[in-house]
Amino acid sequence: MDNLPDYAPDPQKSRSLPVPWYPKVTGYRLLVIVLTAAFGLSKALVSYNGRTFVPITIEWVYGVVVSLALYWLGLYETTYPELFPRLFEKDYAKAIRRGLGSWYLSPTTDWQKRRSPALLTPYRVLVTGSVVGLGLTKAVFAYAGYSTVPTTLDWVSGTFASIG
Repeated sequence: MDNLPDYAPDPQKSRSLPVPWYPKVTGYRLLVIVLTAAFGLSKALVSYNGRTFVPITIEWVYGVVVSLALYWLGLYETTYPELFPRLFEKDYAKAIRRGLGSWYLSPTTDWQKRRSPALLTPYRVLVTGSVVGLGLTKAVFAYAGYSTVPTTLDWVSGTFASIG
């Protein structure tokens, strides 16, 4: 243990620290979620209004400008998060939980305090069920001759999957 540098954490202290069950919800991550939702919803709305050039323009702007900006911000998140502490270090999960109120699951339930992950969780059942359900629904509508319903389901599920 004498050869460890000064900045190395004490192994005894790190074992006793509580590990949160949720990832940090930083300003940067909220920004990614909001921009992704705005991109998906705006592109879907404009496409269904019969526009052809606007969705392509939205895709180019989001795909190039916004993605590059988020990429550069992501580099700051991993290398110099202290430069923008409200964007990269502050955890907004408690504020979001307070804002959602009783609709959101309380973070103090017993299954969330466990250290070993469960094999079958409600979240995994929800994700698997939604993927199977959306896939079957798309297949039924596609074989029935409805071309816009599968496309709508793709956009909606793709937007929510990338957010969530």
